[in-house]
Amino acid sequence: MLRVLLLTVFTVLCCEAAPSPHSCQDIYFSNILSQDGVFTITNRQDQTYEVYCEFHKGYGYTYVKPNSNVSINVQDLYTDNTHVLIRDLRKDGTQYEAKIEQIAAFSSVPLSIQYNSHTGYNAIQNPKMTPYIYVGFLPSAKIHRGQREGYRMNGNDLVYTNCDGNPNNYFAFLFNTNNVAPSAYHPTNSAMQHNWADRATAIPTSKYLPNDFFSFFELHFGGCGAYGTPQHIPLVAGAALGLRFDVTCSQPGDIAHASKDVSGTSVGSTVTYTCDVGYGLGGGDLTRTCSETGQWTGQTPTCQPFPCRSSPCQNGGLCFAVEGLTFVCECVGNFKGDLCETSN
Repeated sequence: MLRVLLLTVFTVLCCEAAPSPHSCQDIYFSNILSQDGVFTITNRQDQTYEVYCEFHKGYGYTYVKPNSNVSINVQDLYTDNTHVLIRDLRKDGTQYEAKIEQIAAFSSVPLSIQYNSHTGYNAIQNPKMTPYIYVGFLPSAKIHRGQREGYRMNGNDLVYTNCDGNPNNYFAFLFNTNNVAPSAYHPTNSAMQHNWADRATAIPTSKYLPNDFFSFFELHFGGCGAYGTPQHIPLVAGAALGLRFDVTCSQPGDIAHASKDVSGTSVGSTVTYTCDVGYGLGGGDLTRTCSETGQWTGQTPTCQPFPCRSSPCQNGGLCFAVEGLTFVCECVGNFKGDLCETSN
């Protein structure tokens, strides 16, 4: 009986499957040599869905496959809400990409990335084409008539004047798993509607997303800005949303008898420790760098008192520090010994 019990415990402890990844970031940390591609991850209810992970040095992007019909914990998929990538699939099969963020005037306002909701923002025009991922720019409370609004694309502001205070200010990527027909809502034929595609950057074929990662979309700005879907932009067949995740290290800890200066926690950031007056490096590394593994390089340092701080030399002997934390005593009079502790 004991033998069976021990075997059962061993099986549980030794052979239990690794936890399923919840994000491309999890996949990266499990293997920093992971290549771009399609991966299966799980939501917080352990339901699976597919994503495309694009890995770079210290960061990456996540694209959700539109056939996903499970609840997606979208907050698990990104760490940076200052911008998104919008990849569009052209009707000729080519792919283009634009970096989209707030205009300069609202650069301090984070983008709101929501799954199947638009809390604080105006509703989409195709509410039956669920599920969807919503990217809100200005919340309704910040929209004002006469205000200059818009989005920033590849470093350039595209703006309009909100003529009536209408609070539309979003891009939405609609998975439409029930194949609902699009709304007949009228388009706004303006530069805002299509410049994000017209001025996008061509993607090399080696970096193409699979075509089944592109979906129906709508963008809506204003109040005299723009409304558009694939029906209204002749070049574009569909779009995919790239959410950025960063590789970061944990906040480095304090050490006794030292101060620290932390430049950040992203890859390449450093932490530099300085031992207090009267203390020197006892071991480890005073400067450490956040690596691509999400770990700080080197070892945590220690700061030890200088050896002469405690006046170890006896009988009037003089203490001299050598090689960091070691010392020698120079004896006076008739005293001798390592600590001048004996007399002739």
